[in-house]
Amino acid sequence: MHVYDIAQAIYKAILTDAQGVYNLGSHNLISNRDLAQKCIDITQSSSQIIYADKEDPMDTYIWNVSLEKTRKDIGYQPQYDIEDAIREIYEYEKNNSENQ
Repeated sequence: MHVYDIAQAIYKAILTDAQGVYNLGSHNLISNRDLAQKCIDITQSSSQIIYADKEDPMDTYIWNVSLEKTRKDIGYQPQYDIEDAIREIYEYEKNNSENQ
């Protein structure tokens, strides 16, 4: 989830009279493995994904939260996708390491 989407949701919540507990999330439901692969692909890295010798108990857990109440009550709609976030972080880190 992109920090700008979190900020958008908080801003919209402040501007409404809505009260309650709200889920924040995005449409980026991907596994850690797929996230790692996206990072490699987007940054054109030569890194390899290497697995530990033990199973991850969270491998089958899916954080699929409903945004319907949040959308209805405060008008929250995620705007950024995971690829945008990866590119931004990569460019930021690349520029900072070049400037040091």
